[in-house]
Amino acid sequence: MSSETKCGAMCIPSSAIEPRVDPSQYRLEMHDIYDELGTKVPDICIVELVVPLSKSAGPYFTGGGEAWIKLDGSRQKLKGPALTEFIKHRIKNRQ
Repeated sequence: MSSETKCGAMCIPSSAIEPRVDPSQYRLEMHDIYDELGTKVPDICIVELVVPLSKSAGPYFTGGGEAWIKLDGSRQKLKGPALTEFIKHRIKNRQ
């Protein structure tokens, strides 16, 4: 890949995720693709985003204000009664 293409691929709108992740805590790794003969395939790669494990049990918010929580390795959108129950549970566990 050309450096121009790589630069374009590395533009991540991290401002769209709340709470924000410190840019020094994640990295992009670009992996080349090879065909069955071991020849590098031009102009294509796998982009891997490596992020640290979060120790926060709190919700995350999108730029549009949607609330999400990670449970048992999956994401769940919190809205309406589910969001209310999440807040109640957090308050109860702090007491």
